[in-house]
Amino acid sequence: MIFPLRAIILARMGSSRLRGKSLRPICEIPLIFHVIQRLQQSQRITEIVVATSTEPQDTPLADAVAAAGIHVVRGSESDVLSRFALAAEHYKGDYVVRVTGDVPFVDAAAIDRMVDILRTEQADFFALTPGATPIHEGFEVFSVSSLQRLLSQASDDPVAIEHITGYFKAHPEFVSHALVPIPEAESFSGARMSVDTPADIRFVETIYERLQQNAPFAPITDVVSLLKKEPSLLRINATVHQKTLNETGAHITIVFESSAEAGQGHLTRAIALADTLRNEHAAAIKMISLGDGTGINRVTEQGFTVSEFAPGQERMLMDAVLASPPPELIVIDVKDGISADSVKELNNRNIPSALIDDGSDRRLFADMNFYPASPQVVDLDWINATGDIYRGFEYSIVPSEYQGAPLKKNITDKTRILLSMGGSDPCHFSMIALYSLAACQMIDELDIDLVIGAGFSDTEEIVTTANALFTDRIQIHQAPESLRPLMEHTDLAFISFGVTAYEAAAMNLPAVYMCLSADHAQSAAPFVESRIGAIAAIFPNQMNKEAICDSVSEMIMSIKNRRFVENQMSLLSAQIRSGASNVAAKIMERIGEHRHEKRQ
Repeated sequence: MIFPLRAIILARMGSSRLRGKSLRPICEIPLIFHVIQRLQQSQRITEIVVATSTEPQDTPLADAVAAAGIHVVRGSESDVLSRFALAAEHYKGDYVVRVTGDVPFVDAAAIDRMVDILRTEQADFFALTPGATPIHEGFEVFSVSSLQRLLSQASDDPVAIEHITGYFKAHPEFVSHALVPIPEAESFSGARMSVDTPADIRFVETIYERLQQNAPFAPITDVVSLLKKEPSLLRINATVHQKTLNETGAHITIVFESSAEAGQGHLTRAIALADTLRNEHAAAIKMISLGDGTGINRVTEQGFTVSEFAPGQERMLMDAVLASPPPELIVIDVKDGISADSVKELNNRNIPSALIDDGSDRRLFADMNFYPASPQVVDLDWINATGDIYRGFEYSIVPSEYQGAPLKKNITDKTRILLSMGGSDPCHFSMIALYSLAACQMIDELDIDLVIGAGFSDTEEIVTTANALFTDRIQIHQAPESLRPLMEHTDLAFISFGVTAYEAAAMNLPAVYMCLSADHAQSAAPFVESRIGAIAAIFPNQMNKEAICDSVSEMIMSIKNRRFVENQMSLLSAQIRSGASNVAAKIMERIGEHRHEKRQ
């Protein structure tokens, strides 16, 4: 006898951690269709319904699913229980399957097995055998009668409203249970199988790549077998934090500067911190850009929503920051465009603020100030400051790809130089560096990796000059996603001082710096004092190619003769790699304190 069995997929585009994730392509297939197509393999499910919200942002999702012939129900965005109940309305079956729309490896065979056990035992819900470690995530089978009791007796409970079956787990006496065994071939602990971040997407795509199977049909037993053979794959999304039933993720706004003139440093730091807060603390991040929008696509590619404002639109920007509901904390990483009065306004509204590497008067009114090991911070007047100050290499912020330990390099007779002058190179350091290297006596001993950023205004001239000067000794890389693969195989970085300097140090890579200002030179001083870096020139008065060449040559000889301090560099490298995590932890600690203060 065939019993009716409805699977209800809860999905929406407004995920707090990865906007639009339901239609995000994984192996070129939108996430929601990974879930749908795997459920269609079930021998028990007779109907699939997608339950999304009535919000306009969910219309593309509803339209895409409906176009594929799947029934769509739209209800409340925040009251998940009522939306699920709407999708279960007029359903005549005895059991229903709840499926989250972010589980690309949902297993139809496991659902069928669970349904059969519950029907045989005439139970409402399931319990796992003691010690079971199923790899499965994102689906549960339960009786329609237990759903009706939940609606009549606990429809106002926060756990029931958001998690539905979470109420059954918190109140096991509410439902009857059947014991469900987990086969060994489906047992595995420590893997994140749902999608909340770009790292989760990379994990899924890597699994299909390793299995050499077509998405979305890899058997879950093959996935388990692969992960047992290659546990290193778990590192791809190992830092992504899974929220617990009662955990409330923080809502944080990050304001950053993004312009060709300012370069990409502020934007890079903002993305790195946002990514760490999302992955390690399940925070919901809203991004606000101040500038001309250079490189803004990098933010949206990481799944963050971003609002853009031009210089001079400070009031409009602050209105967006303070829009209801206001965030629990504001992070500001800009050089100009935000006044001290705006930070004071945040204080007046009882919204904590954190500033990143800020030497302006804004710092006097912020709750938290974070700095790398910049010596000029000590010389600032802090007499009237009201917030906490955190300074040191351990509060440097580098992107997640630089937070893992670097490879051990082997020094060879030929020196490979990474030449990278930032995302936009506003002072045209790349041309100066190319002519300076061409003047070096040891030019025949050098191989060069030249990086051209997305915001460069003179790309064609640089490419022509590079090929003319170095022919087959130079490789040109235009706007690579990450410099880490190049740094892994480089002996020396020749770079504009900024975020890239910290990335190089995180990779145990000695560097020579071109400095945009005397202030940048001061910030570079701790690297020079540690003998892992050297300043080649300070703009605009020290652009002498012979002197620049001498700085590069001296550092090359230091590398070959092992004169830089390797042990000290390793210690500094470890501190920098942990910087984003340290800043994120302090921010979350402050949010926790603020929540406690508000409850008093």
